[in-house]
Amino acid sequence: MPTLSGLLAALEQGIVQREEMPSAHSRVLQTLAAEDLLATLDPHPRTADAFLATLFAICDYWVEGIFRSPFWDAFHRGQASRTQVMQFLAQLYHRTVGADHHNLIAAERCGDPEVRDLLERHYREEFGHAAILLKGFAKCGLARDGAVVHGPLRSTRRLIDYMVDISSDTMAYLGCYGIFHAPSTVRGEEQLVHQFERFAALYPFATPAFDAVCQHARLDCKLGHAEIALERLVRSRGCPDAEGVRSALRGARGAAAAFRAIFDDLSAIAEE
Repeated sequence: MPTLSGLLAALEQGIVQREEMPSAHSRVLQTLAAEDLLATLDPHPRTADAFLATLFAICDYWVEGIFRSPFWDAFHRGQASRTQVMQFLAQLYHRTVGADHHNLIAAERCGDPEVRDLLERHYREEFGHAAILLKGFAKCGLARDGAVVHGPLRSTRRLIDYMVDISSDTMAYLGCYGIFHAPSTVRGEEQLVHQFERFAALYPFATPAFDAVCQHARLDCKLGHAEIALERLVRSRGCPDAEGVRSALRGARGAAAAFRAIFDDLSAIAEE
């Protein structure tokens, strides 16, 4: 990064390593951090709690970016079109089917016995959950209108492909779940029920589908999936090394970008 413009371009890609840059550039980073324009994570964290707190804060911030997609404003105001709502639900189904695929591949590729046990447990606990969704979705005509039958949006397929590709780096794969189960998105069972009841009230034609999504979310809650495998690993083994820290961040950043693309695609549907 010989120039300041090179530094800024690298920041737009999500992650830079401070130790690899001139001191003048490091001062630029300090200024940006002071203005809350970037987040920093120590590549050599001292404690598990410190590492996890900072990582999850960064993931929460990236998740905020996902929910800034124009889709969510229309959706929460009850102004999403019927096609948008049906496609939104269909993508939930396709992501759940895709999770069975990438969860298995991640477990098979993992060479660390302790981590592999965590991944295999997650795979077993999540396997087949798409069937829960499909029962409710069928009552809304999601299969009849082709939203499920015709397959995922390209952005949804890219997210699944991303998860498969990144599973060759186990720490990066684990980092992705910092986005999927970011602390800011975690809800208790009562909150989950209230949330999906509200969605059903906004879009009554999809009530059985939202009931099914709620049932799936409540099951995840009972299984304790708010505590992701990365958190369990760090609490049992201690903080990852510098490369592990970077991998976890890299995985989370890519997952956030891929996830955001899905909702941007859903937003564009209403404009067709």
